[in-house]
Amino acid sequence: MRLLPFASLLTFLPALVIVAASCSSGQATLADNVPQPGTGGQAGDASAGNAGSGGAAANGGSAGSSAAGGQGGSAATGGQGGGAGSGGAAGQAGAGGSAGSTGGAAGTGGSSGASGTAGGAGTAGGAGAGGTQVDAGPGNPCKSDAECGGGTTCQIVPDAGNTQLELRCTPIAGANSTGTACTNNAQCRSGLCLGGYCSTPCSGPNDCSQAGTCQQQPVTIGGLTGSFDLCVVAPCANSKACDPGEVCSELHVSGTLVQAFCRQQQGAGSPLGSDCQAPGDCKSMLCSWYKTCSEVCSSDADCAAMTSGVCIDVSSIGTSYVQACAQGCAKVSECAPGKSCVISTDTKGDRHRFVCGPPGTAATGSDCSTINNCSSGLCLSNYVNGTLTDQICTEPCVTAADCHGGLTVCTNVSMTPPSGTGSQLISVCNHP
Repeated sequence: MRLLPFASLLTFLPALVIVAASCSSGQATLADNVPQPGTGGQAGDASAGNAGSGGAAANGGSAGSSAAGGQGGSAATGGQGGGAGSGGAAGQAGAGGSAGSTGGAAGTGGSSGASGTAGGAGTAGGAGAGGTQVDAGPGNPCKSDAECGGGTTCQIVPDAGNTQLELRCTPIAGANSTGTACTNNAQCRSGLCLGGYCSTPCSGPNDCSQAGTCQQQPVTIGGLTGSFDLCVVAPCANSKACDPGEVCSELHVSGTLVQAFCRQQQGAGSPLGSDCQAPGDCKSMLCSWYKTCSEVCSSDADCAAMTSGVCIDVSSIGTSYVQACAQGCAKVSECAPGKSCVISTDTKGDRHRFVCGPPGTAATGSDCSTINNCSSGLCLSNYVNGTLTDQICTEPCVTAADCHGGLTVCTNVSMTPPSGTGSQLISVCNHP
């Protein structure tokens, strides 16, 4: 069929209708046609483990006994000087032995006896063996859970005089670890629910879960207020919100809400923009539905590190969605072999965009009146004066030379944007 001039499209515009595959035999809307990935699991708790208990100190060695001093020599008969008294024997370990007694008494008419030899110093007692270090017990000061023993966590509590708040090792308060969603303090191991997620005191980012950052925050308990370094768990809109070495790529679904959180990049894996088949293929651990290593974004500017980077929906539930970087395209030849230029949704921009992704099984120009397996994900329904004439697989184009499958015309057709209000023009291939 021949398309009417654009000025006439307001009345006779060939409407672009997406006929998508579904689990049932019915037709689906465009939103269902855009593939969506499985969502990421909740960030694991990366807090340090508790230190083991130390042994008690060993007792010191006993001091040695002092040796008795030697007795002085007896006076010599016939006026000879008395012999020197023997020195005291060396004492055992401990205090030195006493000196020998004074010389013997003078004999009749003789000289005085020589002084006895001093006893040797006793050997010092050995030092007692040192015990191993003992963990901080309940009530001891702390900066993070790593400084508290088993059964306790580092918590914010009033001091003994109830005049200010301080950090002390305190018995575990609740069951939920840092980073887990909460509604009250009693649900958290740390006894602290901050911004809807369990928090804990920290001395650096390694004390927090992958979804948390260590930031100073005000805390009020009773009538007391203080500021402490705490693990703050909050959704991220891009990697700029994450700690160094982390990336915004952990997808978490809670009811009808899908959110993204920071996570540590893995050492192995490919960088942003690389082809992937599974999360482990990527440093970011986010292998998108369009099979590209990606990370969460809030605008195209967040995707500048990848070729032709654009920000599109990567996961959605109802009206809740998260966007991630993809390689944009305007025609199939701009994508790597094995990929096609496929339709996607940009809810934030209220538009559909083309990105490089896995192709469908039906080639451009094929009939898609019963099921849409089109390579680009687009099934074009042609109408003349309100009458449906055919439904064919199409693909995006810049000029007619970009078209395949016997389609020789590159023209603008109308689509309904994600909001369902108004219209959006896209350039696709059609037959004359």
